[in-house]
Amino acid sequence: MKKTFIAFFILLIFCGAVFFIGWTQLRVEPDSCGIVVTKLNGASEKPIQPGEFYWNWEFLLPTNAQLITFKVTPANLTKTTSGSLPSGQVYSSIYNSTNNFDYSFTISMTLSVSAEQIASMYKAGKISDNTTLTEYLNTCGDTISQLVANFYLKKLKDNPYLPIESYRRDEIVNSIRAYNEIPEVDIYQLALVSSKVPDYNLYDKMKKNYMESPVITNNNISTENINQTTDKNKNINQPSQNEEYVINESEIIGEI
Repeated sequence: MKKTFIAFFILLIFCGAVFFIGWTQLRVEPDSCGIVVTKLNGASEKPIQPGEFYWNWEFLLPTNAQLITFKVTPANLTKTTSGSLPSGQVYSSIYNSTNNFDYSFTISMTLSVSAEQIASMYKAGKISDNTTLTEYLNTCGDTISQLVANFYLKKLKDNPYLPIESYRRDEIVNSIRAYNEIPEVDIYQLALVSSKVPDYNLYDKMKKNYMESPVITNNNISTENINQTTDKNKNINQPSQNEEYVINESEIIGEI
């Protein structure tokens, strides 16, 4: 009876150890998720999340499986996109205008990726750990900032008199979604922090004047160069002293 109890106790400990080794969600911290990667089956399609029971037998095989964890907390970013309208610097230099065609938009945003999207991106090779996830979200922030700037510039071109602050967040987000460049990322918050808008009315006028009248852009062509060219042409048309001598001598022989 005593031996049976000892054997049962040892078996119970063994089963508890096996159960504990495969009990996966204990390794995942709050506000995180995990991806089980094994040598036999690769990455799991279903992420490991806290509060849900997961048991993976792959961890029973030594060095066979590993758990890669990712933070799923939202990322707060502030991005600035700046530039100048096409050929704006050229028009400014020709017509002595200063910084009228430069633009700058500073956008604050909150981005998030779900655990399911993280698992999908990992299998697609877009991310490999939490560091690359952070880099990916930062790159998405740059893309969103550029798309928002493009949205504002298009609206300013269509109606320069309507303030860009009047456009609603939903309209801007829907415009961003239409490009389908960041399908995995959820945009929780999007706000315009500061902006510098170009003068589209002046830009259109200068562009029209530039297209209708040719502009000499080579400042090296000066009045002095033109005068030198004119004098050179005169010298070509005038006979030299030798030519005058020959002509006079011929005339003298003819008279004799």
